[in-house]
Amino acid sequence: MAMMNGAINGKMLNVRLNSGTIETEQIPEEMYRKYLGGYGIGSRLMFDRIPAGADPLGPDNVLGLFPGLLTGTPFFGIRYQAVGKSPKTGGWGDANAGGDFGPYMKNAGWDGIMLYEKSSKPVYIHIDDDKVEIKDASDIWGMQAIDVEMKLKERHGKKASVACIGPAGEKMSLMAGICNERGRLAARSGLGAVMGSKNVKAIVVNASKNIIGSSPEIMKQVRTSLDEFAKPITNFFRTYGTTGITFPSAMSGDAPVKNWGGVGMVDFPQANVLTGDQFNLRMDKKYACWHCPVACGGESYAWNEQENQAKIRVAKREGDIAELRTQLAAAADDAKQPIEANIAKLENGNKADAAIKNDDRYPYPHHTHRAEYETTTAFGTMMLNNDLNSLQYANHLCNQYGLDTIAAGATLAFATECFENGLITKEDTDGIDLRWGNTDAIMAALHKIGTKDGAFGELFGDGVKAAAAKIGPKSLEFAMEIGGEELPMHDPKLQPEYFTTYKLDATPGRHTQYEAAPRPQWNFTKAPQDRKQATDRGQHHKDSSEYMHVVNATGMCQFIMMGAPNNRIPEWINTETGWDTTHEEMREAGERIANMRMAFNIREGDIPTKRRIPGRVWGASPLEAGPHKDLQMDVKTLEQDFLAACDWDAATATPSKKKLESLGIGDIAEAINAR
Repeated sequence: MAMMNGAINGKMLNVRLNSGTIETEQIPEEMYRKYLGGYGIGSRLMFDRIPAGADPLGPDNVLGLFPGLLTGTPFFGIRYQAVGKSPKTGGWGDANAGGDFGPYMKNAGWDGIMLYEKSSKPVYIHIDDDKVEIKDASDIWGMQAIDVEMKLKERHGKKASVACIGPAGEKMSLMAGICNERGRLAARSGLGAVMGSKNVKAIVVNASKNIIGSSPEIMKQVRTSLDEFAKPITNFFRTYGTTGITFPSAMSGDAPVKNWGGVGMVDFPQANVLTGDQFNLRMDKKYACWHCPVACGGESYAWNEQENQAKIRVAKREGDIAELRTQLAAAADDAKQPIEANIAKLENGNKADAAIKNDDRYPYPHHTHRAEYETTTAFGTMMLNNDLNSLQYANHLCNQYGLDTIAAGATLAFATECFENGLITKEDTDGIDLRWGNTDAIMAALHKIGTKDGAFGELFGDGVKAAAAKIGPKSLEFAMEIGGEELPMHDPKLQPEYFTTYKLDATPGRHTQYEAAPRPQWNFTKAPQDRKQATDRGQHHKDSSEYMHVVNATGMCQFIMMGAPNNRIPEWINTETGWDTTHEEMREAGERIANMRMAFNIREGDIPTKRRIPGRVWGASPLEAGPHKDLQMDVKTLEQDFLAACDWDAATATPSKKKLESLGIGDIAEAINAR
């Protein structure tokens, strides 16, 4: 097998928790070429190894963690995916995370780890290159996720990378994710609950290899090409991260407002403070996932340092303003305007800083990750909450409990609307007055679901679908979930392909399974420009979603791929593997992954076409104001056009036998009775 620069290690770990045995499995090169890495190769392995009908929280489920094919290489490989049968949907589950964990696993010599069975007691897995051990975790069971990471770094060295669960995972909350690097979460599909069901608290990796360091010339070449190609997008994300789009998205109709029932400019004009500049006032330094050239993350000052830092900035600006006023007095008339503009900018900065006060209600620590867009929207626009400190605190709490921020925020918005409409009472909320914009109530409720504590935690600790089933059918109007997965923070009325993604992808309610940026080098079909047009979108959607399978399975970040010279992906893979792959072969790999994921669902009885769709998603009762005024989507046309393009059955989304055989996976056709 070709293993140039270490892109392919050719081996994976099988950890059998009941018997305590650890096995090394050799993976043939053909498998990588057909499925790449990440959830691509995971989709094939899980289909083969998880018995049909397995209980997602039982010992027959298998939890896999797989770095991408290019993870750990110079070619923007950062991410890993967790995979398994989802306890939220009953079908295929995967979750994606950045940070260091994926590259560390690759550098330790492994292309994946699969956890089988269930341990009789709490354990963690320690990987130190070729040395792999199952260790007792009784002393860290019950601890919060970030605290666990710090404790295990004390034990195994500061350079170790730790992927772990928090209390939500231990209690098998269906909203639980897997946390690494103090707040990078493989959050969706409830796979943290699967890890908890196996009594596994953490996986710790120490690695001695440095794949990226073995090719400095390649590193220089690709970083130069990225800088030349992507300055506009990298400059924005490097400055603001995803938080920079929160306010404009609330006004454009992209971000849902008031549990998808409101309009930003009508119901929440107060979102005007949710800007990148305002969040940056609380930031201490930038954060980058492993060797990422974009560095879209940020780390905060501790809550009790914010006011001090604001005063320091004000004092500095006052000095700058005084100097500029001296220059202004001496300047000619035609030179005054830019000086006046600079003074106004500095004065606006001082005004914003003067509003920053220490707030001991929300005591998040130094180095808390800056909240991402999905978090600031889920706990902000969805809840009519514009308190920035509370959004940072909510992000910190979700990271500590090991909770998916999208699911947690959407669940609290659902609970609030149920409370406002009398479907639940203070008896159900443990006395919490859960009203729109009541920040203290939001935080109190978040503590409850993070621990599944009290009446509220019991009712809402497993997310929207489980809570709606207990509350009753009157709550379904407010239950913004599809197939058990809470919806992400992008309204498909602005981008119609998101509707089909949310309903028909193997993992429902996932915005990262489609990305609309043009890619002329891949010969994709273009989408109609008119968002009201439902026809002629299916082939474009198929092309773009299968491209995202390539991006994810190779371990690359979606933000980089929006700006990088993505036409060179086959070239990058060839450099690292010695292959001769092409765009056409990559497209086929993406299609194969799409069909494997869907086949898993069909086998498990998760029929995407039968999923309940909340009316607010597609405009069953159109909004009366804002960007989506009077808009109702033609969802039937969108669905049928996409299914036809994929050659999936119009009634069940089952891939055709012909399609599966053409992709070299005819055995899957037999397993799911495809026709």
